[in-house]
Formats: sequence, structure tokens, C-alpha cells
Amino acid sequence: MSLLVALGIGVAFARQTYQPNAFDLVLIYYQRSGLPIPWHDLAQHFDDYRRARNEFDRQEMLSKIKPIIEREMQLVADRDLLLFPTSVNIGEYEFGSGAFPLSITPLMYSEFSTRIPGPPPAILFLNADKFTTWALPRDEARQLLATLRGARTLAADIEYRPVRAREGSLNWKTYRIIDVEIVKIALSTPDKRIPIAVLVP
Repeated sequence: MSLLVALGIGVAFARQTYQPNAFDLVLIYYQRSGLPIPWHDLAQHFDDYRRARNEFDRQEMLSKIKPIIEREMQLVADRDLLLFPTSVNIGEYEFGSGAFPLSITPLMYSEFSTRIPGPPPAILFLNADKFTTWALPRDEARQLLATLRGARTLAADIEYRPVRAREGSLNWKTYRIIDVEIVKIALSTPDKRIPIAVLVP
């Protein structure tokens, strides 16, 4: 992985990227998978639909909700980059490799909770293996630790791009999986007041 900005105190990061919610991710799943859209299942996201007393009321409510879903689906489709805010832990500096280990695993994914029937959505980071360590010269590594004052956790804003979608299993659980590629990870102090670095594959 290459380092674009190291210890960039006071350096502003790029424009904010959209952070999708669980419903957005289900919409992305059906956009990318090419599967038929289960309109009644998606309508479960809306309180008015769930409160409908019978199938006739539900059908009438769906006619009102469907344009809203279609509009939301288009809005999400128009966004090239998405945001996943999280945190990472940095291990002890490895002097042989000149890098900090990061708490990012090669099989990194995150699942989301939703009221929509069926498997929950999950995003799977296909290139997470490129972010398991953070190469940094010794003097900059020492300065980083001084800046963190003993802390080992950094805020991490992961920008990613959806690649494809499929139903599959992760750790023996079935998901609506959205395979994504990490574009960059912006690291900052836990309160996000001080930008630290931007990592790219």
C-alpha cells in the first residue's frame, strides 16, 4: 500500500462521501445482482406498509411506495463512491518490515440489520489484504505514537466502490453480499479532529 499523506496535521480530507444505510445496501444489491426486485419485501422498510390491515391495503400502499423506492434506487446508483466509517487498531511497530500491523483482516466484511425479509446485506472488501499493514519510516512512526499519546486506535473512513452483488455465505451465514473495492482509507485521531494519513492500495 502507498502512503499519500503521512502525519498530515491540519490537512483537510477530500469531499465527504455518502454513507449508505442498510436499506440503501439492499437496493444496491438488487441493482448489481440483476435479480428480480421483490417490491413487497422492499416495502417492509416503510411503517405505513407494515401497518396495512390486509393484502388490498398493502397493494394500494405499494403503489405509493414503489416510486419512492425507485427514486432512492436511482439516487444510490448515481453515487460512485460510498463511505464506511469504522476504527482500526495499530499493533506494535515491526522494525524488520518498517510497518505497523493494522486490525484489518484479508477477509473483512460488515453485515447490516434490516427489516426486509431474507438474508441481511453485507459488504465484503475484496482488496482488504492490501491494508493489513501500514508502512511508515521510523521517525514518522515515532512521531505518530507521540501524537496519539499512547492510544492505539484510529478513526478510519473507508471509501469504497461496489463491484458486484450475489447471495453467498460468510463464516457459515448467508448474506446478500455486495463485493466492493476499497479506494482509500482516511485515518485520523479517534475524535476525527486531527487527520493522520490517507492509505491507498
